[in-house]
Amino acid sequence: WALGFVHVQSRRFEMAIDSLRKALELDRSYADAYALMGGIYTYIGQPANAIPLVRTAMRLNPDGGYLYFQILGRAYLFEDDVEQALINLREASVRNPVDLETRVYLAAAMEAAGDRFGAEWEAEEIRALDAGFSMRKWFETYPMTSTAHKERLRGLLAKAGL
Repeated sequence: WALGFVHVQSRRFEMAIDSLRKALELDRSYADAYALMGGIYTYIGQPANAIPLVRTAMRLNPDGGYLYFQILGRAYLFEDDVEQALINLREASVRNPVDLETRVYLAAAMEAAGDRFGAEWEAEEIRALDAGFSMRKWFETYPMTSTAHKERLRGLLAKAGL
């Protein structure tokens, strides 16, 4: 798992997935390996692959924390299931109200749901967490490689005022 995490940080996603598969061969109940692999699939534009992985992680570790919900919310947003995206992103936000990435996705999901007021409120929360927040700078370091998903996210966030 640790090697998979290192590969993710270096944007070597295929190597990360291979390492995580090896971790799961050693321990089929290692929830964090499923969750991290799900996160990778959302970054590379395969959110449908992420959903069952993160659901497995949640079943194995119901107390896995905010990140499981955030990854699942991301996947549902890109799968156009805005209702499930909001449910999971709101739970992630309750569990960790200062996580910037969760707030970014929550703003996008609210905009996708047609809740402009909620999306703008989340944009203000983002600016409260990071006064110099810039979508351009955020995307420079964000590991997402799916151009289509980046563009969708950018468009939703622009409408929310980011």
